Amino acid sequence: MLTDATPHYAAFISYAHADEAVAARLHKALETYPVPKHLRGEGRTTRPIFRDVAELTAAHSLSEKIRDAVNNSRVLIVLCSPAAKASHWVNEEIKLFREIHGDGAILSALIEGTPATSFPEALIQGGREPLAASLGASNAGFKLGVTQLAAGILGTGLDELVQRGARRRTRRMGIGLAASLAFSAVMGFTAYQAVDARNEAELERGESEALLGYMIKDLKVKLEPVGRLELLEGVGRKAIEYYDNKKIDELSDDSLRILAAARQVVAEVALDAGQMMEAQSQIEASSDLTREVLARNPDDTDAIYAHAQSEYYVGAYYRKQNKIAETEKPYREYDRLAQQLYQKDPTNFDWVMEAGWGQNNLGIWARESLESDLVDDAIKYYDKAIELFELALDINPESMSATYELANSYSGRSFSELPVGMAISAREFQEEQLKLFDELEQEYPKSIPVAIRKLKAVMDHYDGFYLMHSEDQKSEIRTAIDNFFELAKYDSKNFDNMESFLNSATNNFESLGVEDLKSRQLKIIEILKLYRKGGQDNIQLYELMLGAIDVKIDILDGQNQLAMNKLTEINVAASSFGFSKKNSTNLFFTLFLRNQELGNNEAAISYANEFLNSSDMLVADLKYPTMSEKKIVVFSALGICKKIEPLATDLVTRGFRTENWKNSLSCSQR
Repeated sequence: MLTDATPHYAAFISYAHADEAVAARLHKALETYPVPKHLRGEGRTTRPIFRDVAELTAAHSLSEKIRDAVNNSRVLIVLCSPAAKASHWVNEEIKLFREIHGDGAILSALIEGTPATSFPEALIQGGREPLAASLGASNAGFKLGVTQLAAGILGTGLDELVQRGARRRTRRMGIGLAASLAFSAVMGFTAYQAVDARNEAELERGESEALLGYMIKDLKVKLEPVGRLELLEGVGRKAIEYYDNKKIDELSDDSLRILAAARQVVAEVALDAGQMMEAQSQIEASSDLTREVLARNPDDTDAIYAHAQSEYYVGAYYRKQNKIAETEKPYREYDRLAQQLYQKDPTNFDWVMEAGWGQNNLGIWARESLESDLVDDAIKYYDKAIELFELALDINPESMSATYELANSYSGRSFSELPVGMAISAREFQEEQLKLFDELEQEYPKSIPVAIRKLKAVMDHYDGFYLMHSEDQKSEIRTAIDNFFELAKYDSKNFDNMESFLNSATNNFESLGVEDLKSRQLKIIEILKLYRKGGQDNIQLYELMLGAIDVKIDILDGQNQLAMNKLTEINVAASSFGFSKKNSTNLFFTLFLRNQELGNNEAAISYANEFLNSSDMLVADLKYPTMSEKKIVVFSALGICKKIEPLATDLVTRGFRTENWKNSLSCSQR
């Protein structure tokens, strides 16, 4: 559709003003469409796009502005709807464009109704039967329609754009299903027959097309940030089922990558659900496939990328089991491959993101190792990750994933600062993270993962970075936990989210009143019912913490004998609870407090010692403020006064506590 002349506008969008929202969305999508480099080199572009944003008046003819724009546009795009069919101005714009440019440069998109109810008369005048893209209600359908229109504007084949776009999108989603997405898009789209219902062909034929059609219809939608992991699992398992019917030595490199990526999807779901045997099986199988492809194609970016993902999931598997030391090797290999991609093209958005993730993962390893000599390394890794994600945003300012990951890197940076730095600097990184999540929440108000991550950030901010809370802050914490409860129920297979809720709900209740505690107790019970169904390892911990909340309620109600009876049962159950259990320090400290409140001094001292000997307490050089303060309380109860002064001085020096608080401390007062 390119002409010898080069009009000012790539396209003119003709639409009824009742369809303004769709027109604006299409306008933005086309002007920001990532045109392949070789087409840009030929001068082909999808921008600028002309869209009249002013309501047409009751004038009898098109304005000079509209006439000039039509004359200087290469392509006309007609948005077809009942409103467009009834629009005098849409019909006039079609007539004028045809007079100047002919039929060959007219594209159409069906946005509502059927061809009979939505095609303007001028469009089908003279028995014309135009093909129309379909800007469907789903994101996937809309983007396919945009791709077809972009192909028309650029004068290139749909398959060329779809294959490139699929590779880019799937890399950003972290699953390398590019080839199947591209093929299914081409097979599944094949020009929407918008003339008559009788012209609609069956789009899925045979086993291959059925699979690929399923993926293009559902994959992108299911990978949109809605947090429904069971949908992700369905995509992965269907792909595995299909490719497992083929002989490996007969599969192409692309097919091996697809199969590996499908196994990674299933592994990710299994990790989130705590199904470790399934996760390990899928991760190992995926790694074998991508390693083979990389061996065949050592310099191929797709092969490098695919194996990098395998290494990431190996690390994620170990991290899920709290085997932090074992994450170093796969995370370093992932980073090496990611940096290799980045060096090949430092302007490539996908490779910049991979390099950022590589550094962020090493930051996670160094920080979670809880070794004082790795703190500086963690800070260095996070600083580099922040730099790379900011670069990614420079390349693509509207990227959700780059903004999301930049926020996560700020979080990691703040937690690295927390045990060694000043309160003000640690909080600054947290506040930068919260600002980014506020932006994401405004832009993606229906995104469940964004909402969950923001709530986690709010709770982490107040729980770890402040030792004293104002009434407003306490209210924010309660609101965040209550909102988190609703979201945790939404995705009943994501036990990571449930565990985050249980941690927050059971670790932030000491200052709550009795009615708040009773309300919180009911929410914890509801989540525990779902958590039990998954057979999770930490179920005993949360049951004991729930019991401690129940005891606190009885104490506040003045039912001390009832509280003591319940606490006695909890003490017996907790006696078999291992020191190495995740989050055991919070349980031991909570039971220390409950026993101390009820005058059960022998049990209180026992839990105080268990708290000090738990795994988190073995790293004496790392002074997390909340843990330091808990240590002060425990040392006071045990009469170890000499250890209180250095901890209190450290908290005051770094700005987490005031000098007045330090001066008020004494063993005798406790």
